[in-house]
Amino acid sequence: MFTSHLHDPKDLRYSFYVVWFDALASLNREYALLYYTVDNTVEMIDRKTKKTFLKRSSYPDVKLENLFVGSTIVIFGRQLKIVEYADQATREALTKAKEHAFILVRPEAFVHSGEILNIFHQNKLIVAKLKTAFLSDEEAEKLFDCRMYTSGSASSISSSPQSSRSPLTPYSPHYAEYCASASCGLCLAMELVGCSAISLLQELVGNPSFEQAKRENPKSLIARFGKGESRPGLYVSPTLEKSKMDSELILDIPRMPTAQLRDCTTALVYPHAINEGKLGPIIQEILDKGFIISCISHFQLNKSTAGEFFEVYETVIPEYPHIVDEACNGLCVAMEVVLSEDLKSKDSGDADIVQLFRDLCGPADPVVAKTLRPHSLRAMFGNTRVQNAIHCTDLSEDGVLESEYFFSILQE
Repeated sequence: MFTSHLHDPKDLRYSFYVVWFDALASLNREYALLYYTVDNTVEMIDRKTKKTFLKRSSYPDVKLENLFVGSTIVIFGRQLKIVEYADQATREALTKAKEHAFILVRPEAFVHSGEILNIFHQNKLIVAKLKTAFLSDEEAEKLFDCRMYTSGSASSISSSPQSSRSPLTPYSPHYAEYCASASCGLCLAMELVGCSAISLLQELVGNPSFEQAKRENPKSLIARFGKGESRPGLYVSPTLEKSKMDSELILDIPRMPTAQLRDCTTALVYPHAINEGKLGPIIQEILDKGFIISCISHFQLNKSTAGEFFEVYETVIPEYPHIVDEACNGLCVAMEVVLSEDLKSKDSGDADIVQLFRDLCGPADPVVAKTLRPHSLRAMFGNTRVQNAIHCTDLSEDGVLESEYFFSILQE
C-alpha cells in the first residue's frame, strides 16, 4: 500500500492503481493515484521506483464520482486508466459506492433512451459503457435467463424488493415472446456505476412484470415505457455476477456496430456534456426532432485518434488544439444519425441529412447560437466554442466518412 502523510485526520484518502501509456517509449507506466477528499487534491507515486511522480496538487477536473475501476481520467494531459484499488480501505469504502450494473433499453423503449438516461443521471448513476446492439435470438435467451441468479450471498444478490420477485427463466410466462421481441429491433446496452447501483436501478425500473409495475408503481420506467408483458421496455441484471456476465456478453465482446454507413451524419457528444448530465437531454432532443439514431457507442479518444478525426479543422479554427484536448478529457459518445421517413417527406425526398442535423446543432459558438438558433443543441447545452456540447459533420460528403471513422476504423 502506498502511503502519504496526512496532516488533517479528517482528510480521507482513496488510493488507486493507474496505468498511463507512454507513446514515446511505447510502454505502460504504472502509478498509485491518491485522492484527498478534504481539498480534492491528487498525488501520484511511481509504483516501480516508489518515488513521488506528482506532488499533492489541486486538479479540479478530477472528482471522486469519476474514480472507479475501469474509468479513465486525465491529469495534466496524461490519460490514466484505473485498473485496481490500491488498498483494502479504498476497496471496502468504494466497492458498494461504485457498484457496476448492467441495463438494457429494449427496442420498444428505445425512442425514450434520452429521457431514461437523464433519469439515471438525476439519481447519480454514471455511464461507464454505452452501446447499441441488435441481439441475436441466442444472445437474447442467454441474456434474459436468470435461473442461476435467484439465490446467493449478500454480496451477489441485490437488497431491492425486486430481488425476491420471480426472475426471468425459460419457464416464465411470455418468455419466448419476451426474447423474440428484444431481438427484432435496436437496443441500447449500458453499464452504470453508482452507490448500490443494482438495487437503485431495480427501484427505478420497477417490477419486471409490466402489469405488476403499473399496479405497484405507475411512475416506474417499465410502467411508463413498457408495452406489455413480453415488451416491458427495460431489463436490469439482478445480481453483480449476472451484471458482469451480461456486460461482457453485450458490451465487451467485439460485435458488429449497428451503423448503416450510408445516407448518414455523425455526432460526437463531448466529455464535458456527459459529465454535466447533458447526454440524455441531447439524445432525447435528437429523437424528438424526428431523427433516427442508428448507432451509439462510447469512446475514450486519445491525442492521436482525436487529432486524426479533427484534422480537417487544424488550419481552419484557432481552437483546434483545445478541441482535441476536450475530446480526450474523458468518455465521449459517438452517434450515427439518419433521416426518418417523416423528415424525408417534409423535404420532398431531397433532404440532406448533414445539413438538417447541422441546423439542429446550431452555430459552433453557443453565444451566437443562443441569438440565431436559441432552440439548437449548442444553444441549449453548450458552454463555449470549445465546450459546445456536440460536434456534427459539416460537409455533406463527410457524413459517411466520419461514421466510418468511429464505427469501422476505430473498431479494428
